[in-house]
Amino acid sequence: MNAAPISTSPRTTSLPRKGELLDLTIDSLAYGGKGVARRNGFVVFVQRALPGQKVRVRITLRRKGYAEGRVEELLQPSPDTEQPRCAHFGICGGCATQDYPYEKQLEQKQAQVQDLFARLGGFADVEVQPIIGCRETYHYRNKMEFAFSPYPW
Repeated sequence: MNAAPISTSPRTTSLPRKGELLDLTIDSLAYGGKGVARRNGFVVFVQRALPGQKVRVRITLRRKGYAEGRVEELLQPSPDTEQPRCAHFGICGGCATQDYPYEKQLEQKQAQVQDLFARLGGFADVEVQPIIGCRETYHYRNKMEFAFSPYPW
């Protein structure tokens, strides 16, 4: 793959290009578990990135209002990262945030709901109560999704 220039300083005249490398700080989580970073107000969703991380991201998709990317290099870990319990974490793709504390996940979900009310609904002053979590944070799901790949585990 051709080396792309790494952009560490904000450009005000153009949006990130597909294949470009950016150094970003992850601010929050989006619905589904992707990390959210912003560059001059332009949103970049980053697979397998957690709030507080500084990452070097390769842009894999760009649309009019957002881009998506994948982590090429972890520049600084999140202070909230914890050891995942599953030996297959990071390989199978079934658990997007197992390395992020459950309490922090609940805080992110509450922030997502608050953001939706404000940004899409126009209700900036709605108070969103804390998310009620599960007593058991493992072995409580009843949905299975299977991923198939030609690559060995």
